[in-house]
Amino acid sequence: MNNTKLNNNQITIKQSALYFLDDPIERCLDYLIGMDLIKDNGESYTRDDFREINQNIDSSFQKRGRGGSYTFTIKKEIEKIVLQEVLGAQLGYVEMLCGFGEEGADKAMEKYLWDKTKELDAIEILLEEDNSWYIDTEA
Repeated sequence: MNNTKLNNNQITIKQSALYFLDDPIERCLDYLIGMDLIKDNGESYTRDDFREINQNIDSSFQKRGRGGSYTFTIKKEIEKIVLQEVLGAQLGYVEMLCGFGEEGADKAMEKYLWDKTKELDAIEILLEEDNSWYIDTEA
């Protein structure tokens, strides 16, 4: 599908997988808020913060056939978390359709989303650009 070699912190996802549901970030905001993630300044992330993070993840779009695919470059752990939840919302919906044999059920999409979820989970953010945190391997 793609001749371009991706970096360790990149993932390519089909447009149809990201937008199986309309406005996927809105569908996972309650869950993200419930995670009680804290910013560097000690404040909790808000709905608007999560919307902005989702909007600002470094990505490029490549047209393919009737659709296309996005290549995301994950630079921060919070970006990875938001993208995981967006994919999770899509996967949950597709699983429900497939589980109940509903119209629009797509087993191939379900497998694709599972594979992309595993691929995204494997991405490791070693050092965030706007943070001073790191993993101390000498301790």
